[in-house]
Amino acid sequence: MAFKTWTVGEVLASADLNRYAVQQNHVIKAADESVASSTVMQNDDHLLLPVAANTRYLVDSLVKYFGEDLADMKFGWTAPAGATLDWYSDAYWTGTSDSGKVMREVRTLAQTQSCGCSGASFTFAAALRGTLNVGGTAGNLQLQWAQVTSNGTANQVLTGSLLRVTRLVP
Repeated sequence: MAFKTWTVGEVLASADLNRYAVQQNHVIKAADESVASSTVMQNDDHLLLPVAANTRYLVDSLVKYFGEDLADMKFGWTAPAGATLDWYSDAYWTGTSDSGKVMREVRTLAQTQSCGCSGASFTFAAALRGTLNVGGTAGNLQLQWAQVTSNGTANQVLTGSLLRVTRLVP
């Protein structure tokens, strides 16, 4: 459906405002966050948003990160019970034989995506995108992440990373 064009003198109805103006929410990461020596997925402290029951969303995020090339990074999501998420990443693959290749394989809510790292002097960005279908339980959509291979040098998700959800109204 195309965006509406209003004419002079036309009244803006609540349905118009709900459809075109208030269907998205976003959060920008306020501080760097680190994890070292752990392959266990952890909830990001900032990149989470509330989602309503029985609703569909477009999920769009830009995650800035760095880590040791021996550790690499993996991303995933947590969402309310009964939700489904089909998502992908525009991030570099892990491993030296895949250097420079971008991974775009569709993942589900239960799956993670491993992304390459090249040490603290290189900041990478992962664009994580998908569609979230929330069932009968409202809650939060939250980014999760960890090291792929445990390493004593911390991986970080950086200030300014963004998570946005846009409600898809039928």
